[in-house]
Amino acid sequence: LSCTGVSGNKTEILGTFFKPGAKLVLYKVMAKEPEVIDSTYVLDGGKFSFDVRLTEPTFLLLRYTSEKEIVLLMEPGEKVNMVITDTPRWLKYSVKGSLGSEQVKAVSDSLNHTLGLLDSMKLRYELKSKMNVNQDSLRHQFMDTVRYIVNKHRTFTRDFVKKYRQSLAVIVALNQQFDPRTFVLNSKE
Repeated sequence: LSCTGVSGNKTEILGTFFKPGAKLVLYKVMAKEPEVIDSTYVLDGGKFSFDVRLTEPTFLLLRYTSEKEIVLLMEPGEKVNMVITDTPRWLKYSVKGSLGSEQVKAVSDSLNHTLGLLDSMKLRYELKSKMNVNQDSLRHQFMDTVRYIVNKHRTFTRDFVKKYRQSLAVIVALNQQFDPRTFVLNSKE
């Protein structure tokens, strides 16, 4: 499973995946759309691997489905170990052997946690709004809590950008979105 005819340092991605037989596709993130560089099927026992040649730090996308993918930031010559499990909304994973990928994971984990909290708050609001409660008070309490959750993640993101300003992982942090129309940080930040 290697890209042939490409010069550069051998970079390995080794791991276990929760579903033997599943197809994983590895993409190189490009300006317009990701470019497929390799694919593999998960072996019995959940093992998978990719060998790629990189000549510079590169964003890679490991995709299980269009909704379930992992962004990696790989350096030439790195050997990354991953363990990937499934959740209803996203892939949960650990990554070792790549500082950039660990930084990207920190951003991704924080955003996923925030999105989970927001979903939970929305469900609670919908349930309580069906009860006989003061709707104005409920709405204000809901909005205050949502603002707190959103601002907490925005603070995390700003702090991350300041701390890792020399890392390409900042690109991921700056491009986070709560939904297709709402960026975590606005243009004034």
